[in-house]
Amino acid sequence: MNKRTIFLLALFVFAAFLRFYRILALTEFLGDQGRTGIIIWNAWTTKTLPLAGPPVLTGQFLGPFFYYFIGLPFILSGFHPLAPALFMAFFGVLSVYLMFYLGEKLFGFWIGITIASVYAVSPYIVSSDRTLWEPNIISFFVLLYIFSVYLVHHMRKFSAFFLMGVIVGILVQLHYPNVFFIALSGLFLLFILSTRKKQESVLKILLWSFWGIVGFLLVLSPFLYYESHHAWQDFKEIALIFFVPTTSGADMKPLQQTLFDLSSRVFYKVIPLSTPYLMGIVEFVILGTAFLQKKFWSVFFAFWFTIGILAMSFYHGTVFDHYLQFLLPVPFFLLGGAMFFYKQKIPSMILVFIILVILISQLRNTDIFSKGNNDIVRISRTVSEVISMTNNEPFSFTLTSSRSFSDLHYRYFFTTRQRNPVSIINASYGNLFLICEKAPCVSPQELERIGYVQALCYEDHCGGSYPTIDLSAWQFVRNSDVLDGRIYMYRRKSFGGT
Repeated sequence: MNKRTIFLLALFVFAAFLRFYRILALTEFLGDQGRTGIIIWNAWTTKTLPLAGPPVLTGQFLGPFFYYFIGLPFILSGFHPLAPALFMAFFGVLSVYLMFYLGEKLFGFWIGITIASVYAVSPYIVSSDRTLWEPNIISFFVLLYIFSVYLVHHMRKFSAFFLMGVIVGILVQLHYPNVFFIALSGLFLLFILSTRKKQESVLKILLWSFWGIVGFLLVLSPFLYYESHHAWQDFKEIALIFFVPTTSGADMKPLQQTLFDLSSRVFYKVIPLSTPYLMGIVEFVILGTAFLQKKFWSVFFAFWFTIGILAMSFYHGTVFDHYLQFLLPVPFFLLGGAMFFYKQKIPSMILVFIILVILISQLRNTDIFSKGNNDIVRISRTVSEVISMTNNEPFSFTLTSSRSFSDLHYRYFFTTRQRNPVSIINASYGNLFLICEKAPCVSPQELERIGYVQALCYEDHCGGSYPTIDLSAWQFVRNSDVLDGRIYMYRRKSFGGT
């Protein structure tokens, strides 16, 4: 076994270990994951194909690709939520391979193995790679997008425009900031046309770019069909959100502050520097080096990152981290480009030391050393306990404390066990269960003293207001502890107390 094989094997074993080790305890399963599972369950049991995907925070629907992507592991496992988590982790390891493959092609074996190693141990990426959420697979498809660019530009395989179109069609269904790739692909096509070789036919390039548009529309067709029957409502609303100002100039941060904030949040996933001044220097050096090299790949990644950050800086709402997912792989390649540029100018031992510091720092912050929230086991046991306590009578429930914005993770387990709770605003149930997800949980006496609980969101998209439950209308029956959580059972007084 040669040195190359040994290093590659070590990289992939370690990447797999970080993603699969204690995956049942460490996998996050909250409302978003429960909603996805419920929709796939309903699609499977009713034999209907979803035409719209998950809603974003502002209420608009994405395309349905994520449901198609993740549906098979749900179905084959009998809807055990661990299966899609394993599936996500597998694609996380594939992303590490793609990072290495592209890094090796662009910068050589050692830089490829280095940036893939940094990617493999990034705490944010490790936890994301095992969590069932559509933004978390964006990086995999972004890497495939870079591969398609490599095929077209470096290998001159213009047929890869079709692959590029398909990938962009997938990416725009995973989150709306990914429409950036439509513009990037158009600029890349213009670049290819303007730099083509004499023997390369313009007609051939345009023909394959046309097939790229066909691939894009083909992948989007279910969602386009849905939108055409809903007056293109989601597209219109997203366009308004992105392009029409909703805040006054007084509410806006200075542009330079916003640019630095957004770029630092992406670079932090690669180089975890908590000192803003030092982070600013590192970003300036890496980006400046890329532009100075004046080579296609260095300028391509620097342009992508700069324009992407600039575009998001004009977004008028809160820019959450997952909005920036379309940029996430880029700083790794920028780091690789900087290493390639400086490897002849800086002693190799200094570069090795810097990379080792990054790797150790990132590894220390991964969640494999944490206890984990045990979401899947805890929720499953809690739901089983609630079902056993209902004695087949109608019931409803809500959560008194949760890391989630909704209770759909519990509803998923109720749905798959075919014991659906009554709507909490319906008076036809006599049993009410309050669930505290994690200690410290208050005592029944403290709940009685407070006198009410606020119902948590129970809809696909949490866009409304939810009722306050007056506990004076309920008689406390008993409580039951499940792992770190607690269940409180109440009986409606008008149904007869116990």
